[in-house]
Amino acid sequence: MIPIYEKGIKSTTPNRKIDLQELYQLILNGSHRGQIETIRHLKQKGDDYYKTLKESLPNITPQVDVRERNLSDEYFTENFICFTGFLYFDLDNVKNVLQEKQRIIDQYGNQVALVCLSPSGAGLTILVRISNEITKGTFPFIWNKVRNTLLKDEKVDPKATGIGRAMFISYDPDVFVNNDSVVDVDMKDVELGNQPSSYSSSLYNSLDSDLSKKKNNKKYKWYHVYNLDEILANIKTKTIVPVYNPVVDFKEVEVVDEIRIMFKIRDDYKHAFFYRVIHQLYFLNKDVELDYIYSYLFFINNNKTMDRMQIKELVRFFNSVIDNINRTGEYHIETRIKRVHFNPDKKEMSGDEKKTIASVINGAFTRWGTRRKIDSAIELLNVQNIKPTNRAVAKLIGMSVDTISDRKKDTPIDMDYEVSLFN
Repeated sequence: MIPIYEKGIKSTTPNRKIDLQELYQLILNGSHRGQIETIRHLKQKGDDYYKTLKESLPNITPQVDVRERNLSDEYFTENFICFTGFLYFDLDNVKNVLQEKQRIIDQYGNQVALVCLSPSGAGLTILVRISNEITKGTFPFIWNKVRNTLLKDEKVDPKATGIGRAMFISYDPDVFVNNDSVVDVDMKDVELGNQPSSYSSSLYNSLDSDLSKKKNNKKYKWYHVYNLDEILANIKTKTIVPVYNPVVDFKEVEVVDEIRIMFKIRDDYKHAFFYRVIHQLYFLNKDVELDYIYSYLFFINNNKTMDRMQIKELVRFFNSVIDNINRTGEYHIETRIKRVHFNPDKKEMSGDEKKTIASVINGAFTRWGTRRKIDSAIELLNVQNIKPTNRAVAKLIGMSVDTISDRKKDTPIDMDYEVSLFN
């Protein structure tokens, strides 16, 4: 959830919390439309008074949930609650701003969560949702990684990187939102397994534990712990999508993203993180021995936590979560729709090459989807004996007239052909 400050930038205490969909509605409907139109008029005239008016607009801290918007070192622990999973980027003083906005939507529509005009009307606001866990220490790295990879061709302000940076709520009747987009930032230099185990699996397996060997304690199962290579050879940590083309397939699949562990897990977050890991691994590995799933959790606990769980507590927690899944049949996991899938045998392809191909294919799919909406709208208007002007089509499907005009000029897109170019 994202905290909102409804009384302007000088207010540091959030009034309430909103989600992405409510933010979208606030921008779409223009809760401060008149004020924003005045700001844009003054900005266009070169009158700096627009800055004063802008300060009283409602705003959010899109990247963090906080008790107070003061995250200086001495107040960080007191005010910080958690990261929201969104990253905020500004593009200021954009020429042909409407045209650039549509280009960004076409190019990044499957990767960004929100795109809209800024309150001044001269820039663009972009939100990106990421799958990685964020910490205070990793935030600058992750923000800059997205800026220098996904948005490397855009003129993003490199200085605007503050964790608690405020975003004014704008007005844009053509605001773009993608509730399903998630970006995975490459953090492989700190992946699970790069650090040595603080005690070996062989030592663990030989322990004369009260959980495993005392006859009066049959409540807890004692699991065999495998080494990391054995674990990863026997379990899936993400959805594996079969790819039949030499390089890339294009098909809509609901997937579970790979578990990422970048830095030491805080004690107050440990149980929640372990809970998510157990649900995800059990969902992906229903036919695998529980020992392998427990072994993965064991290595996380042993290597990646600030304060390790005691073995008795770890086994009790693991069994409790597994038993509840078996009892209810419910898995608490996060999934997303993924359309571009690369052949794992194509090992010589770099990550940048894959990102370029995915961007081209996803861009073609976005244009294909837009064109399909336009064609369907034209057909419906003809059935209703309404002249299918650009304005009529735009009103029917909620797009701008300029977008309708531009997309109607596009040649029809054959997705099979677009994918075949890379195979």
